[in-house]
Amino acid sequence: MNHQYSCNICLKTFKLKSNCKAHRSTHSNERPFSCIICQKSFPLKSYLQVHQRVHTGERPYSCSVCQQAFKHKHHLRVHMRIHTGEKPFSCDICPRKFTNNSHLKRHVLACHSGKKLFTCDVCFKSFATQDGVDKHKVTHNNERSYVCSDCHRAFNRKADLETHTRAMHKGQKPFSCIKCKKLFSTKKHLKRHILIHNEEWPYSCDICQTKFRVRSSLEVHGRTHTGKKPYSCGGCQKTFADKGNLNEHILIHTGERPFSCSVCQQTFIRKRALDLHTRIHTREKPFSCHVCQKSFTQKDQLKGHYTVHNGKRQHSCSICKRAFLTKSNLTRHEITHTGKKPFSCNICKERFSFTENLKRHVTRVHLGIKY
Repeated sequence: MNHQYSCNICLKTFKLKSNCKAHRSTHSNERPFSCIICQKSFPLKSYLQVHQRVHTGERPYSCSVCQQAFKHKHHLRVHMRIHTGEKPFSCDICPRKFTNNSHLKRHVLACHSGKKLFTCDVCFKSFATQDGVDKHKVTHNNERSYVCSDCHRAFNRKADLETHTRAMHKGQKPFSCIKCKKLFSTKKHLKRHILIHNEEWPYSCDICQTKFRVRSSLEVHGRTHTGKKPYSCGGCQKTFADKGNLNEHILIHTGERPFSCSVCQQTFIRKRALDLHTRIHTREKPFSCHVCQKSFTQKDQLKGHYTVHNGKRQHSCSICKRAFLTKSNLTRHEITHTGKKPFSCNICKERFSFTENLKRHVTRVHLGIKY
C-alpha cells in the first residue's frame, strides 16, 4: 500500500493529502471545534462529531453477527475479532496473542514486568493495572444495590446484573464462536471457549506444572498448594478458595435454586448440576475414551475409567491395604469396615450400606420385580 503524504512532525503517512493536513492540526494547540453541551474542544471536526455521541447515545456501528452496537468504527473492528478469533498482537516473551494492543500492553505489565503499581486503598493489595484495582474494590463494598426483578438476587455492579438476567432468565446467548457456532451468554465465556480451538494453555503452575487456559484458573489452583481460602460465608463462616463456590454455597442458606430443567422442572443450585442432569434427557455422553471409545456423561467418569487401561491401583485401604483403581471405589470399600448403613428403606426401615443395594431391595421385595 502506497502512503504518499507524510507528517513532518511524527512521520505518520497517509494516502490522501487532505488526511495528512487534517492530522497535522492535532500537533498544534488549536482546538477550534467546541461541544455546545459540555464545552470540550477538539482539533478536528470529526473528533467533535464522535464526541457528541457521548451526549446523544448514538451507536451507528453494529456487529452483523450479534448486533452489539458501538460509537466508534474502530471498536467494532476490535469486537469482530471475538467472532473471527483473530489475535494480531503477539507477546514477544510468551506464546499468548491478543485482539488489541492495549490488552497486549496490560498482559506484559501484569505477567512479565513483575511490577504492581496500583494499590487498593482499603486492603493494600497490589495490581498491575488500575482496572484491576477498580474491579477488586467492589469486593469491599457490601452494598448490593442492583437486584434482579425475577429472582431477587443482588449484585454489586449493574453489569453483573445485566449478565445474570441475560443468561439466567432471558436465555440469551448473543456471543457466537465463528469456528463451531457454539453460543455463549457472556463475552468472557466465549473468549475462554476460543482457547479450546487454539489449544492455548499459557498459564503453568510453578509447583506441579499443571497448565491452564486462563490466569484466574491458575490463581484458584494455586490455593490448593497454599491452603488459602480468602472467601468467607457471612452466615456460617465457612471459607472457600474460589468466589464462585462461595456464591453457590450462599444459595444453601437462601434456599434459592435458580437453575431449572426445561423438561421436568427439577431445580438446582448449580448450573453445572443442571447441565449434567439435562444429559439424562438428551442421553448425551460427550466424554469419550480414546482407547476403547466408551463414552461418559462426566469428565470425572472418563478420568476414572482410564485407570482400567493403565492398571494402576493407587488408592489403598488404610485398614486392610487392599488397593483400588479409583478413589470412589476405595470410599465404598471403607464403609465395609465401619459397618455404617446410611441408606434406609422408607417402607420397612431395613438399612443398607450402598444406595444401589437399597434400590435393589425395594425393587425385589416391595415391588416384586425380579431381574
